[in-house]
Amino acid sequence: MALSMIEFDQDDCRTDNHLEFVVMSKPHAETLVGKYYCDPVDFPPVEWKELDLKTAYSYINKKIKIRSPMTCANPDYKICRKCFGSKQLTSKYVGIVAGQVITER
Repeated sequence: MALSMIEFDQDDCRTDNHLEFVVMSKPHAETLVGKYYCDPVDFPPVEWKELDLKTAYSYINKKIKIRSPMTCANPDYKICRKCFGSKQLTSKYVGIVAGQVITER
């Protein structure tokens, strides 16, 4: 129930906070499509770009920086669309979707 209160508030919180990790496989790369990323050599990032499948595959076994709801700097515990990614949702309440994803695993 607590997750249901998490919602979108703005398009971009303008943070440079991110997660940094190595893309391990094609299935892993596919889960990142639609997220916003920057190349690890560009920091602070010139711009955060939306990750497409071809680019995601090019990062297999390489380090990448990804914007994440966990690192969003949006106030009042809300999430900006850039930190969430471009996945289309039927609700502005991101927490409901997050709760469903957690229990599906």
